[in-house]
Amino acid sequence: TKQEYQEARQDFIDARNIYQREKNELRLRDVISKLKNFLLRSDQTMVAYLQDVKIKVSSNENIDAQTKANIMSDISEDISWLEAKQSEINGATTKQELISLSRQLKDKWDEIKPKHKIIAGIYYVHRIDGLLDKGDRISDRIQNVIDELKDQGKDTTRLEELLLDFNVKISGAATARQKAIGAFGGIDDRSDIEVRVSDGRVYIQQAHDALIAAHGDLREILKILKDYKLEIRTQTKGEANAQI
Repeated sequence: TKQEYQEARQDFIDARNIYQREKNELRLRDVISKLKNFLLRSDQTMVAYLQDVKIKVSSNENIDAQTKANIMSDISEDISWLEAKQSEINGATTKQELISLSRQLKDKWDEIKPKHKIIAGIYYVHRIDGLLDKGDRISDRIQNVIDELKDQGKDTTRLEELLLDFNVKISGAATARQKAIGAFGGIDDRSDIEVRVSDGRVYIQQAHDALIAAHGDLREILKILKDYKLEIRTQTKGEANAQI
């Protein structure tokens, strides 16, 4: 769809340039035809973009039902408006009608664009939720393993230090995620959108960095646990040989 839009845009620009050099009825009809096709492709590209956003939001299981319903309803309204304009574009016969429709499409996109920066922010914030939940589950599993190793008389000091640091970083990511939610706010709030989006992106990056750092702790924890398992297996084998 985007490629067809780009081709239609270039066709219109070429036809307009020719008309400006050779102002006659034939060239004017060609400009009108190319402009109509360009506006139609522009409209279809916006619809395709909104449908893609709708699919992504719908498939994100971490977005709460009410927020998801509000976003889906808002997107559906914009899609309906754009699809209705396609009929008007197809029915237009004069340059003036098409110029008016072009302005309407531009105004609509100027309305959609900032709103969807907020929607994109909400979407990416909620993608973090799954990682935070996974981090909590991993923490519980590691704690259980540490408890088992302690029962076997193993020194778990380093593991406990790493797990504590892991938990602190997961908590930091959760805090940054909550701040991002507050920064983005709701899609109906159109105040200071650029500032809110900028702040929200900073918090998302902070959450991302904290999760990356937590993953570094996890890798070291797993390496130590792997060494413990090798030691346990070696001891078991030695005990078996002694019995033989």
